[in-house]
Amino acid sequence: MFENRLTPLQRLRKRSPNVYSILISVALILYLRGLLGIMDLFIFPGDKFLSYSVSIVLGLLFLFLNDFKLKEIEKPN
Repeated sequence: MFENRLTPLQRLRKRSPNVYSILISVALILYLRGLLGIMDLFIFPGDKFLSYSVSIVLGLLFLFLNDFKLKEIEKPN
C-alpha cells in the first residue's frame, strides 16, 4: 500500500538527478565544514599547523588501514 510513496528527496532524485547531486554535494560540504570547525576547537586549538598536520596524518592513516580501497567512489564503466 505504501510502497509507491516516495519521499521528497526520492522524487527529486528521480526527476532531476543533477539537482539532487548538487544538493548532496552541498550537504557534504556543510558537514565537512562543521567537522573541521569542531576539529579546530579540539585538536591542538592553539597551533594551527600542528592541528592540520595531525588531521592529515589521521586521514592518511585511515586510508592506509582501509588498504587505499577507493573503488567505492569510482564511477562504474
